[in-house]
Amino acid sequence: MNNLETWNEYAFLVISMHQIAFTDFATDAQIKNMMGWSFVACSVANLVFPNLYQVIVNLWPELRETLRCRKPVMKGNHTEEEYRALMEQKRLKLLQEYDLKVKKHL
Repeated sequence: MNNLETWNEYAFLVISMHQIAFTDFATDAQIKNMMGWSFVACSVANLVFPNLYQVIVNLWPELRETLRCRKPVMKGNHTEEEYRALMEQKRLKLLQEYDLKVKKHL
């Protein structure tokens, strides 16, 4: 069993123990209310801390690679200056299109 499975088993045990408070064993409504909120807190904590943590840890290398600033690959036989000029033209065209869309909605 790996650590995540062990953590989930313990959380399931703790959450299951909360269910005793919802039987006739506990007669006070205030205790049932308090145990209900504790039940919710334990459930959310089990979802967020181990499981979401594992998702982030496993996705981090891909996210880091995606977010890393990299020099764009030049297409064709353009020099760097020609490529920069082409990209600047594309950027200006996009800005003009965006400006027209914004003005149309105003």
